[in-house]
Amino acid sequence: MRGPSVSRAEPKDRPWRHRLDYFLVIFLYGIYRLLPRSWGPALGSLLGEAAYDLIPRRRRITLNNLRLAFKTPDFDHTGVARAVYRSLGESLMEFLDAMDQDREAILRKVQVEGLSNLEDAVRRGKGVIILGFHYGNWELMNLVHSVLGYPTHVVGRALDNSRLNRLINRQRERFGSVVLNSKDPSSLRQILSALHQKEMVGFLIDQNVVGDRGVYVDFFGRLAYTHKVVALVALKTGAPVIPMLMHREEGGRHRLVYGKALPLIKTGDRDRDVLTNTQRMTRVIEEAVRQRPEQWLWMHDRWKKQPQVGTRAVFLDRDGTISEEVGYIHDIDHLQLIPKSAKAIRMLNRSGINVIVVTNQSGVARGYYSEEHVRRVNDRLAALLKAEGAELDGIYYCPHHPTEGTSPYTRSCACRKPEPGMLLRAASERRIDLSCSFVVGDKRIDMEMAHRVGAKGVLVLTGYGEGEIAQKGDAGSQPDRIAADLEEAVEWILTQPETFGRRD
Repeated sequence: MRGPSVSRAEPKDRPWRHRLDYFLVIFLYGIYRLLPRSWGPALGSLLGEAAYDLIPRRRRITLNNLRLAFKTPDFDHTGVARAVYRSLGESLMEFLDAMDQDREAILRKVQVEGLSNLEDAVRRGKGVIILGFHYGNWELMNLVHSVLGYPTHVVGRALDNSRLNRLINRQRERFGSVVLNSKDPSSLRQILSALHQKEMVGFLIDQNVVGDRGVYVDFFGRLAYTHKVVALVALKTGAPVIPMLMHREEGGRHRLVYGKALPLIKTGDRDRDVLTNTQRMTRVIEEAVRQRPEQWLWMHDRWKKQPQVGTRAVFLDRDGTISEEVGYIHDIDHLQLIPKSAKAIRMLNRSGINVIVVTNQSGVARGYYSEEHVRRVNDRLAALLKAEGAELDGIYYCPHHPTEGTSPYTRSCACRKPEPGMLLRAASERRIDLSCSFVVGDKRIDMEMAHRVGAKGVLVLTGYGEGEIAQKGDAGSQPDRIAADLEEAVEWILTQPETFGRRD
């Protein structure tokens, strides 16, 4: 199957710049062919250092991103940033080097691991989704993948420079792969058709996406607007998702790694499944980048898009924070409000702040009760509050447990605290700015969940609160405030600048 042309009309105000960029690449390639190939890494590293010094805007983005992701004082942000540019320069030289190489030469410096994971996925007979990202030399990765006998429909945005776009795509398609323009209206149809024919489709989802095509997920403790297409396609087709990444090693060598197929979460709640699966895919990317941060494309403004500023929320744990902690609630009548909790929520209502409950309910996974029972308990909570003039804007719960119980609820998930999945889903659905929001709960996992998304955490001494304070916790789980109860927590929240849109 051949995809449509991926070129786009050039902006009329920059044709000279595109011609110049194109001829610079051709000139560089011509010069490079006259030099010994062994000079490639050093020349690429030199070009990367020059780009770091000569392009201040991208340098600032790179350093800012690294500071947002790695906050420890001993992290060498400048040193890693320079290494990122050197790696990118080396990747350019390797791309030029491969333009006239045959299959054997391309494979000579690449070690392949986990190929059996890919072969197992192929045998399922549903096509394969390749999950890649801008790590190491991702262009060489695609080329090696094709040389190994796995040509792939590669989905990506066409470059604005049509000349360079054609040049790069000729290289990408040398060994049978097909480039699909993600902006082509027929691209989704082509993706589904390829998978229906048991072929492979490759995506890179580690960059900011525009429009309404994404969901907000946690990436290095911040909300990152991430394309939901991979989750949507995987849920629709059942095609296994195989992570693929290319590590840069010493001596100009590379290591291509195929990970195991990611377990697909499919509960029937489409929005929740899309968010959960996209979060799991993003977590795979983050784990790799944390190990070798110098190999990722930090000069991209990954956290550019954020939820609409102005919508804020206070997220409340349920048992021990709003209602009395009585263990697993088998009888809905056992749910009783903690004194003054309704009053505290009324204060938030009057201030125009979203009030959202987020609660772990592993009793479902353990077989103690059903999801329907959880919903009935939550309905009682809402009714008791409403009787006292307090309103909830939403209730989110996690029915899973990583080890206890039986399928389908026994699994690691992105929504069980301290994972921030419930916050992220609420932020995506309700356009909440989590960096200006608060989490109130009686456990340290509530505090950790808050800090993972840039929110503030308030630990109340009701429920398990006093016991949690008595225990030693790491720095990341320390509350921003300790309050006697929900009323005192809300009184403090209403004095904070974030609550009303100020960040001073």
